[in-house]
Amino acid sequence: MNVFLRLGIAASILVAGGLYLWTDFSRQRASSVQSENARVTIRIAPQNVSSIVCASTAGQVAIAKTERGFIDRDAPDITLDPAAFRKLLSAFAQIQVENVITAAEQSAPDSYGFPTLSCDVVHDGGKTTKLVYGAKNPVTGRRFLRVNDQRDIYVVEEVLFEAMNLTPENAHLRTPFRVDVESLRRLEATRRDGTRVAFDRDEAGRWLVTYGAKSFTGDRELLERKVRELKLLKADAFLPSASAPGAEAALERPMVTLGIRTADTSEPEQKISFFEAERNGAREFFARIEGRPTVYKLVRRYHLDFVGPANAFRARLPLGVVGPDEVEHLCWRRWSSAAREPIVALRRSASGSWTSHRSCEETTGGLAIDSVVARRFAAQVLSLPVISYGGDAPLDGVVAAPDPKSLEVAGRREGREIRGGFVELGEVRSGEGSRDTAAPVALRFEGPDGIYDGVVSRAELDVLEGSAATLSEPSPPSEHQMQ
Repeated sequence: MNVFLRLGIAASILVAGGLYLWTDFSRQRASSVQSENARVTIRIAPQNVSSIVCASTAGQVAIAKTERGFIDRDAPDITLDPAAFRKLLSAFAQIQVENVITAAEQSAPDSYGFPTLSCDVVHDGGKTTKLVYGAKNPVTGRRFLRVNDQRDIYVVEEVLFEAMNLTPENAHLRTPFRVDVESLRRLEATRRDGTRVAFDRDEAGRWLVTYGAKSFTGDRELLERKVRELKLLKADAFLPSASAPGAEAALERPMVTLGIRTADTSEPEQKISFFEAERNGAREFFARIEGRPTVYKLVRRYHLDFVGPANAFRARLPLGVVGPDEVEHLCWRRWSSAAREPIVALRRSASGSWTSHRSCEETTGGLAIDSVVARRFAAQVLSLPVISYGGDAPLDGVVAAPDPKSLEVAGRREGREIRGGFVELGEVRSGEGSRDTAAPVALRFEGPDGIYDGVVSRAELDVLEGSAATLSEPSPPSEHQMQ
């Protein structure tokens, strides 16, 4: 083989080897680039975001930054859910790309499910980043993403999609009524018929209920529970006023409107109206804050108590107008007795000692009794709970008591004499028949709040009578009295 042939073969080998090495280097370089792309991080500083518009088949949410913070541009009166919004901004802070599918590697374009969700984020003085999410990979659980309409597809974690998948239902605060028990000073319920019931709360937490010309002590536990329920009342939909088909007529005539005033006199009164409507064969409940266009579709009825009898808010311990250490006189007796001899008649001195008397009118003398036992009995009387109160009309189903009893209690609070008591009216029966030993008992109360009827448990009265029996005979004075 001549020299030229040998040189030609060697040159061919060198060229082929060079081409192989260059092809391999290019392949490695491409692999290196893809590996680098797989570690791409898309960063949008949360503090530099000025607006976010996310749209999907479930609806659109347009969030804009204002002087008072971020608001829903289409419904500025609705409060954004702080937890959902923090989750959204933290997702923008660092979008970690796990893999990149280049245009050359992509299969049919429809196989990636674009667009499932599209978000336009304006940040850094006007720069817009468009994030378009596709389908979820059923095998890996990851989500496909395109940025700014680029052809490359990024593979990211599903949690990023969940954070950005804003809809009116998950972006808005589902408990829209801002009211706090401690700062509340007045609730006023205006019913559909124009009648009003006012609930005033003082700094000590005592409630006064005013209905027409009547005023009485309110049930603190019940009223504060209603305020807490209002604060936690959830809406499952947020509708523009014109988007409640079938409810338009109901929205013109609220069942009740609540006026809310707080201790901060600079804050205007907040008014919330509650509505009911029959839609699609079901009863639905709505609310609207005065001055705001949004109608809240509620998950349950809230306003029922406020359209019922005002007496429903009366204190459940009507005799608890004084405490056991403020009692001066307590008498329980049968009205059928000719001499009206008491079941028990007690008096308490300024020093705290107790005496038992032969009549309710006797003010001096008496026999000393155990102060601990007497005080316990007084506490039982003052904590007698009422099951329910009657309205302005007499209670129904009351069978007159054959041997009615009455109770009187008097005490002094802050230098003012306070009196209260009740007269037994009879048993409350659901039908005709003999005496039911478990039937509740109707009582007519009289006290600082006026005269009103209530129903108590027969068992509660039996316990009181049993305790009174232990006081019917004088007992030796306690060590405290002997001292």
